[in-house]
Amino acid sequence: MSGYQHVVSVKEENYELRPWGGYMGFLATPELVNGQEMAVGATLRMKSGLRHDAHLHDDCDEILFVLEGVGRQSFWDEEGRETSYEIHPGDVIYIAKNRKHLTDNISPERELKLFIINYFVQEQSDPRVNGLIPASANQPQAKDYGSFTNAIRETTCGNRSITGDFLTLKPQVSFAAAPVTNEELIFILEGEGEIFYAEGETERREPLHRETLGFFHRGEAFSIKNTADVPMRFLRLRTR
Repeated sequence: MSGYQHVVSVKEENYELRPWGGYMGFLATPELVNGQEMAVGATLRMKSGLRHDAHLHDDCDEILFVLEGVGRQSFWDEEGRETSYEIHPGDVIYIAKNRKHLTDNISPERELKLFIINYFVQEQSDPRVNGLIPASANQPQAKDYGSFTNAIRETTCGNRSITGDFLTLKPQVSFAAAPVTNEELIFILEGEGEIFYAEGETERREPLHRETLGFFHRGEAFSIKNTADVPMRFLRLRTR
């Protein structure tokens, strides 16, 4: 056995109350998935009116994906000037290392729910990038298996060492990934299916459903099958 998990699903009892009032359910930690760069992944729940204090990360970039609700994302530049954006489901927020930021739930009734990845980098990503990648800006490309959208790239995140794509699989269709270059993460956004991969000499098959995370390392490969009668959609992050 590898000593770490390739596929993780957060359970309700795994959500932890944070000091500022939000709840985090951890999916990827170094202990769980043996991640070196994309080492921390979690879903975050914020009640209506709740805000996360302004802060920065001096060791990692941060990627946020809006799952539910309406919020506001604020950034500050080196001169202390604030820029704020309203965020909605499907939006991606890319926060460069050392960039001060704040998230709050501006919905009067609904919970704000985010998927978060901390991406540990040595170099400084460009903090001047917009920071918000709205869902409306992502143009899907038709593929045999469904569709593909490249959302996270150097021009949208200020870092050339990571890429992020959205893939949609047609019902009863499979997608086979090439062997991983460095680290690769998938996060199921909609639908259900199965994932196939090798763990040593053992072939593994595990179920996938909404908010399941898969994590793979250099040289590993996997395939995903949509077993449902509706499309499956997932986020795919890769480091080079």
